[in-house]
Amino acid sequence: MLRRLAAAPAAEPARIDGTGSGEIHAKDVRDTIRSSSAADFAADDPEVALRVLGLMLGRFDATNAQALRRAYQASDALRIGIFRSVLEGHGATVRRPFTVDQLSVALTALREGLHIRRLIDPAVVPDSLYGETALAIAIATLDTQHRHEHIDELGSALDSGDPRSRAPQPMLPDDPRQAVLDTAAREFAEHSFYLATLEGIAESSGVPIFMLKRLFPTKAHIVIAALRPKFAAVAQGVTDDVSLGTDHVTVIRRHLLRCARLTVEERPFMDSMIASVSHDTSGFAEGVVEIKQELHFPSLIEPVIADGQQQGLFSDGQPSTEFAAILTNALFIRCFTRRTESPENNASFVAELLLNGLRSRPAPEETSTAMHTSSPRHLDG
Repeated sequence: MLRRLAAAPAAEPARIDGTGSGEIHAKDVRDTIRSSSAADFAADDPEVALRVLGLMLGRFDATNAQALRRAYQASDALRIGIFRSVLEGHGATVRRPFTVDQLSVALTALREGLHIRRLIDPAVVPDSLYGETALAIAIATLDTQHRHEHIDELGSALDSGDPRSRAPQPMLPDDPRQAVLDTAAREFAEHSFYLATLEGIAESSGVPIFMLKRLFPTKAHIVIAALRPKFAAVAQGVTDDVSLGTDHVTVIRRHLLRCARLTVEERPFMDSMIASVSHDTSGFAEGVVEIKQELHFPSLIEPVIADGQQQGLFSDGQPSTEFAAILTNALFIRCFTRRTESPENNASFVAELLLNGLRSRPAPEETSTAMHTSSPRHLDG
């Protein structure tokens, strides 16, 4: 019985275009491979289960093993003929280290494996799966331009983001990075951060999309690159004020004014930053999360607030990080929604509100009473 199982023939590949000569008549390589592979897989192979049983039960018997090898070799030979006709008909070669024989073995194994899976789980193995997978393998391994490549060379082209990376380099702007930043500012202003596309920025800037992505993988990276120098300048302003012994309230007021002016000077990028960080980033691309990490404006003023709390100048009812976030967010939202107001007015409004609070300051006789109430405390205590 084992010998009969081992001798079960592998199915003959389906004939293409009604001929058995292997002459393929198709308009391009992809259609040929997809259609021929789909037809091959659709051909019923009732012997698959028998061959698997013969393999599992009789592979250690020399006679049975030889019969199994002959069955597979016959199947491989049929597919090699079909494969060679495709290569010859389209002038293609196989990328190293593969050979036609190896590809035929791989496709035979793939076909048989999918047939086995379909025996027990037919819903997950549609007729098209084998053809599409075979096409994917062919795209990676077949070379129609006779470059005599190793498959790793194709991988390097994929890494660069463009399979045509060996083509002549296009004419680029003198400063591609600045060209992208300038174009992105216009695109963000006209279409908003979420509606602008990298493809649109690439086309308008004159920097091909695959090159643009080497500089800026996402739109968020463009925002970070544009604002990072400004962020550093705002940070330096706080550091200078502290180094010169400026009082805490004045440091905060000056910081708010610098931030407010920045929202006007870099309106498209600041609007993009505010729009992106105002959303929950748990489901966003990594680049959007990086905006919060690399342009974390609350962290610039947090040490000043923390020091003021230690000295008793500001309330310690909340951590300094919370106060810094509230202060910064309030300013950016004010600037975002009050565009007609000057930076000075917006900064002054937020400073007065958060440093002095909503309530009017208590009269002197109310001070001792206020010390024993549970009324909300403000930044200035």
